[in-house]
Amino acid sequence: RGYISPSLKMAEVDSKRCKRESKKPPPLHNPAPSQCDQYLARKNRFCRLTKAKGHAYCGEHLGETANRIPCPYDGSHTVFEHQLQKHLKKCPSRPKPPPVWLKRGLHCRPSSSIQDPTFVLADVSTPELLAFITSLKQHYHTHCQTKLETLQTNTPVLQALVEERQQEGASVKHLSQANSIIGTLSLHGVCSLSNPCFVEYGAGKAFLSYCLREGYGWERPASYVAIEMSCKSRNRADKHHRQRPVPAVAYARLNANLADVDLRKVPLVEQEATKCVVACSKHLCGAATDLALRSYLHLSAIHSCPCFAVALCCHNKCVWSQYLNPDFITDTLGWTSREFRIASLMATWGNLDVHDKQHTVPGGDEDDEDEHQVSADAVQGSGDRLGLSKVKLIQLGLMCKRVLDAGRIAWLQAAGYTCKLTEFVSDQV
Repeated sequence: RGYISPSLKMAEVDSKRCKRESKKPPPLHNPAPSQCDQYLARKNRFCRLTKAKGHAYCGEHLGETANRIPCPYDGSHTVFEHQLQKHLKKCPSRPKPPPVWLKRGLHCRPSSSIQDPTFVLADVSTPELLAFITSLKQHYHTHCQTKLETLQTNTPVLQALVEERQQEGASVKHLSQANSIIGTLSLHGVCSLSNPCFVEYGAGKAFLSYCLREGYGWERPASYVAIEMSCKSRNRADKHHRQRPVPAVAYARLNANLADVDLRKVPLVEQEATKCVVACSKHLCGAATDLALRSYLHLSAIHSCPCFAVALCCHNKCVWSQYLNPDFITDTLGWTSREFRIASLMATWGNLDVHDKQHTVPGGDEDDEDEHQVSADAVQGSGDRLGLSKVKLIQLGLMCKRVLDAGRIAWLQAAGYTCKLTEFVSDQV
């Protein structure tokens, strides 16, 4: 047998390649009409795969000629232009259909012609502030309780948890507040209700819902709904409901703005097993309180709504366009949106501590401490120009809070509810 050296073999391959390259260019289209028009120079033939529907190339070679465009749902990835409609139907970033209970602006006042003032107290002249303080004192003594009743109650189960944590040296601030709120609900017969649905507005971590289930009975038939715009915290109380499931108990979290939630369409509320709806909230800031009260009243038109316990917070975040009872401000008090804005700004003074330079409003979550902190230095300028001590500033701030709450109480009483404003926990907690 003869021997062919590698060099001769490579020369033969090169000669064949030269012969292929010297041939005339191939036709532009595949002689087989159903096969791909891509010419494979290395194989000296056309691709034998079937053409893609409506195109001249197969799926393998179509990408070499098609254009890619950004996805309309998410510009971080691209898609073939000819496959856009197909991609939009299965894109992971496509918007999800809104739930049946979501209705934009359901609980908002028609605000097409309502504008919220945006000035700060530094923009208000000293004579105007003094005149407002005079008016504030008059309306406070006319429409508000000068001394709030302290109604600090508890439930046996939660009180045992409070004492246990105290012995361990752990913080009991939030647990004590939740204990008092749930104890107040118990005084109104909530714990004797059959198969209720508990709704927590502005739930955050939904710790109040967890305490409510502990106080009501972990295995007693009931439904729990937590409403929060967004909660990115890992320490949510939802895990306790998942880890200790009970067939007769249902739990749901709704991530949406309070203004957009139609409780009448929420499955746990409208189910036949639900006999009544009890609402609660712990430190629902500013305008969110007005939205929650309006939401609960809308629900009461078709459902049994016996009780709502609200722990008020952040009156400085009340806005004129969403305030519950604007007629009380304009007709009863004779104020305008400007005076309303001044009252909401001055309400911040009520959170000051007489001794500390910085005071955190009791009940604010640790993740939101900056939101609830009030610096005494920030309002020192107002005290200096008005000639008022810190104690006087605190008193005026509390007056502003009570006047704003008086309007809410009047609105609820006009709707047929019995309302009472009390201190549910010590200011040291």
